[in-house]
Amino acid sequence: MEKKINVDYGTDMDLKAVELRMRTDRIHSGFLFAWEDSRLLQILCLFVESDVVQRDRPTWQKFAEQLGLTRQKILCIENEYKYSHGSVWWVLLAFSNEDDATIGQIILILQQLKMFHVILEISNDVLELVDCLSDHLNSQGTKYTILRPPNIPWTPLIFRSLNSRIERVPQIIDITVRGSSMPSIPSAVKIMLTFADDGMEAALRLTEIFRSNEPRIAVLLLREQQMHVFNAAKEFIDDCLKRVDYIIPIATKGYYDVINNTYPEGRDQLVSSFASDQTYAQYVYKCFAEEYVQNRCRNMRVRAIIPSETTENDLPAHLTCMGPTRFKEAEIREFVTMLLRVRRI
Repeated sequence: MEKKINVDYGTDMDLKAVELRMRTDRIHSGFLFAWEDSRLLQILCLFVESDVVQRDRPTWQKFAEQLGLTRQKILCIENEYKYSHGSVWWVLLAFSNEDDATIGQIILILQQLKMFHVILEISNDVLELVDCLSDHLNSQGTKYTILRPPNIPWTPLIFRSLNSRIERVPQIIDITVRGSSMPSIPSAVKIMLTFADDGMEAALRLTEIFRSNEPRIAVLLLREQQMHVFNAAKEFIDDCLKRVDYIIPIATKGYYDVINNTYPEGRDQLVSSFASDQTYAQYVYKCFAEEYVQNRCRNMRVRAIIPSETTENDLPAHLTCMGPTRFKEAEIREFVTMLLRVRRI
């Protein structure tokens, strides 16, 4: 009796899977990440991760192989990334870096692995997604064109496709118009601010000045990229440091305490909503200090600013790797002119 029920269940779900595949064969899997609280993504991760039917090794690894992930990528997820978000989340993100990755393909793999319970769980959410994208699907000129999202979450280099046309956030070019309906405008200079919590207010003031300047200056704050920092902080920061023209430390006593590991014990470093910037200030400092050494002790792109509420007397001796001088916030207009004039080529 039990065997007969399983066969009927599988037959019914095979038909259901075929229907879902037909309706999603033009929807790129990157849409799984289009909404921060995607129930469809959540269910896929939960049920595939917890499946124990495949006993020789975890089901998620077979799922990854069927989606085309290499053994190297699977091992990297197993050893490095699975502890943030979980293995299946990273499998789906790596798969979504391919131009032709579709939700229909994911459903096909679930069907081939006989994971009909997962197909049943996601069916309503898949149909809801299809309805949300129906106007876009109908407006495309050919029925064979895959509808792709404008971007997908930032992805570590090892998981990226060499030929993919999909953008990976953050696009630093867009940071200048964050929260605005204005179109993306190329920036003359891209900078990263690094600071401790006592430099937060100064960072806000300076960010407003930089982003309102003409020509535009794009500003990267880790706090605005919390999701990517949470995913793989050091890899993400390394990627960002390669793309910015200048690194701007906000020189405060707290900043020097952080980079020297002398921050007062017992003080809650997570009180600030900009906690990411303070948490990784020391790592950013180590990165540009190493760059300074590699450049034969020439400072190419680090320029520190002393905020108006801080004086030279409040700070320890100047660090050579932070630039020839520490600029004062009162000199910000001259500072902006300097950035634009001697922009790194």
